[in-house]
Amino acid sequence: MLDTNTIIGAGVAVAGLSVGVGLIVFTENMGQRSGVSEEMATNLSGMFMEDVEKSSVSDIGSLTNQLEKALKESRDDLDEDFEISEEEKKRMEDEADDGW
Repeated sequence: MLDTNTIIGAGVAVAGLSVGVGLIVFTENMGQRSGVSEEMATNLSGMFMEDVEKSSVSDIGSLTNQLEKALKESRDDLDEDFEISEEEKKRMEDEADDGW
């Protein structure tokens, strides 16, 4: 019923499938054991890609606090009577208008 070529072919297919699954499991386990944090992995991958931005801020709350602090400091540095002239406002509107 089954010739030797069919049996050998099935054995090679089973062996190839098990080796493939074994390599995947091995690779995943080595990635978890390496101890590279998710942030470090992002930074490492970002070294070679343009669309990944490196960030020293790990959470949005601390970023928000830093931005609020910078805004308060910049307000303190400005004079209270700072006004924008009408010509400057018109120039800014013209620059912002993109024709849509």
